[in-house]
Amino acid sequence: MITLAAVVVAAACSLPPDTRIVLESDDAVCDTFRICPAGTPVRFRLTTSATCDSYSWTFGDGATSAEREPVHTYANAAYNPVVLIAGDSQITTSVDTRPNPYELYALAATPVESTVRVGQTFAINVRKRFANAGEFYINCDGAITCPTTKIMPSGTSVYVNATATSLGAGGLSYFVAQFGGRPAGGGPFAVVRVMQNPPEPPPLPPCTLASYRMNPGAVMVEQGLVEPAQITVESEVTCAFTPVELAPGEALAEISPAAIGESQTVAIRGIRAGTTEVRLSEGVHDISVGTVTVFCTRPAIAASPARIDLHQGETALLTLTPSGSQPLSVKWFVDGKPVDGANAAQLLIRPPAGTFRYRARVTNDCGFVDSGEWEVVVAQARRRSVRK
Repeated sequence: MITLAAVVVAAACSLPPDTRIVLESDDAVCDTFRICPAGTPVRFRLTTSATCDSYSWTFGDGATSAEREPVHTYANAAYNPVVLIAGDSQITTSVDTRPNPYELYALAATPVESTVRVGQTFAINVRKRFANAGEFYINCDGAITCPTTKIMPSGTSVYVNATATSLGAGGLSYFVAQFGGRPAGGGPFAVVRVMQNPPEPPPLPPCTLASYRMNPGAVMVEQGLVEPAQITVESEVTCAFTPVELAPGEALAEISPAAIGESQTVAIRGIRAGTTEVRLSEGVHDISVGTVTVFCTRPAIAASPARIDLHQGETALLTLTPSGSQPLSVKWFVDGKPVDGANAAQLLIRPPAGTFRYRARVTNDCGFVDSGEWEVVVAQARRRSVRK
């Protein structure tokens, strides 16, 4: 009798070539950069759902496991190469439990994680923690850009300006520092969440002439003077106007009423003669709510020139009262020649012996007027008689 024995040999399995080992723990830094404080339980997870009959893990510290996705806790500070053999597949990674020689802060104050918006520039502060820390280079990764910066061992702290240039995957980007031969991403770091900028608000609808009303609708004001006017809200509006400078009129107060029927008094000042619109402007919106007519009154002089008799050494005060639209200017003349510095409504004189004729001219934007003449006659000083 011949007995046949059937031997079944299981084919070795292989994991997909793109399978990676990822870390999961209660520490986001550990999960992202594989820098895990000693004493932190770490789960080693595979990025594939494919399975094998056997798994052999070595964690670099002498510990092993046969589970598919084990949890391991490192007791000591060291660099730990991790190897998984599953069938014909071998996958490697590492876990670094050594402390970082530098502390890194995002936004200059908040440790580890901060939130910024696209286009925002923020400061990173790196502080030396150990005296024997070597030089290192700061670089940015992901949606963060910054200048590469070399930090020497003697430096204790440095600030680097970084900018969030785009939206990172899941709104999460990393600021990375590399130093002392450690692998990229193995140094101090800051996790920066990049947020999308809020959408621009829609433009406000343009206000209409019915939105605001000025009372009175036509203001008459003399040049240089001020007249009040009221701006009243006539209908529901969503924009807030402020007055622009007017010529010849000018509004002197901001307009802030918002409720229907609410009014605000503004001052309209005449700048120069003419008629113009009172316009309220919000930048892109510009409406007319009334008109201002500025009129100018020619200058006039109230004075009573007369003959003044003096003796040499005596003084006299010449006075006139000008009127008309402001601004008014005064200029004095003696015998047809301007008197230096004489531009007030009064002139104090102390002429030498002789006869002099004084007059004044008052000018504004409308024209000018000359006063009458003061005739000043100055006699020689009296001589004292001396008795012998």
